[in-house]
Amino acid sequence: MMLTLIETSEREPIPHITREEAARMLEEFRALYQTLTLEDRGQVKSHFAELARVQASIANDWEK
Repeated sequence: MMLTLIETSEREPIPHITREEAARMLEEFRALYQTLTLEDRGQVKSHFAELARVQASIANDWEK
């Protein structure tokens, strides 16, 4: 996979990938997720929910 970097207004480089690469990665993540136990899936969901909460909080702070 070829990653390139682009700059944001904060000057932090972020990876840039094609839609095809992103789709392939998502399919790989889905396949791996399906191998997890129900307990582990719950932990993954909790982790992503916390990340989403933090991201929303940061976005709200930035808008102020």
